[in-house]
Amino acid sequence: MGRRPRQGTARFCLSGDRSGRGRAPPWTCFAEHGERDGEADALNTLGLVAHGRGEHREAIGRHERALAIRRELGHHHGTAETLERLGHVHADLGEVTEARAAWASAVALYQAQHRTEEAERLTELSGGS
Repeated sequence: MGRRPRQGTARFCLSGDRSGRGRAPPWTCFAEHGERDGEADALNTLGLVAHGRGEHREAIGRHERALAIRRELGHHHGTAETLERLGHVHADLGEVTEARAAWASAVALYQAQHRTEEAERLTELSGGS
């Protein structure tokens, strides 16, 4: 499982004051400091924001980048949640096949983690049994 970003690194990366560089995207700061989990968290959050704004393609891109990092780190808990979020964006775009595929992958991970409530909720949402 990936490690959580150090509190000092997180505070530094989110402050926007990094040696006069201005306000670079937070995920780049986490990446520069080798804080891959913080990078994935930042990308996931930006994906949620983009989704909320109706910027669906941007949301998918952010979530897919976060997903790749989560998988690379072996962070199964975060992988399942990112897949669920990705499914919601696809569903809002009417991309039912992609949404169901993301949710099915999330369900499998939730079940392996004994997160039955999440698995059942997504199974019902996707029309599965």
